[in-house]
Amino acid sequence: KLVARVARVVYARHRNGGIYTGQRIGVSLRILIAGTRGSAPVTGPAADPFGGDTTCVLVTGAGGERVILDCGTGLPALAPRLGPAPQLLILVTHFHLDHLAGLGTFSPLYDATARITLASPSLGGITLDRAVRGLLGPPYWPLDLDKMAARIDFRDLPPASGEPLSA
Repeated sequence: KLVARVARVVYARHRNGGIYTGQRIGVSLRILIAGTRGSAPVTGPAADPFGGDTTCVLVTGAGGERVILDCGTGLPALAPRLGPAPQLLILVTHFHLDHLAGLGTFSPLYDATARITLASPSLGGITLDRAVRGLLGPPYWPLDLDKMAARIDFRDLPPASGEPLSA
């Protein structure tokens, strides 16, 4: 139920500078939208109202639990908000580059005290593990994923059913 409720308010950035406290949906949440753009990041005055980074959302519950939705170019900006030795769950909606492009420069990947779980259903027969390893390694990235300091786990989720989410 929590994820379904969050989905209803993710587009709340314009209301409160990217932060939404979800009392109106019956839970206490803070939602920080670090990126909303599609396809490619943009810069300049035209980007000012909504920011120029691609999709990335940080959801923080009342108890401090955190979930990151997508790894767009807004992801590195979240690192200072995560504190030392972050334990993170990152849900990836799909494997387009604009939803993964922030991973390589996300500083917790280079922190030996960080534990990061990346989760998504397989898409078109390709797992998230395969997609990320294809992106974060030669020839596209100078450092292989296995050589990054953080403990990185991948979790395969069941495919979406089209049914509303429930607890």
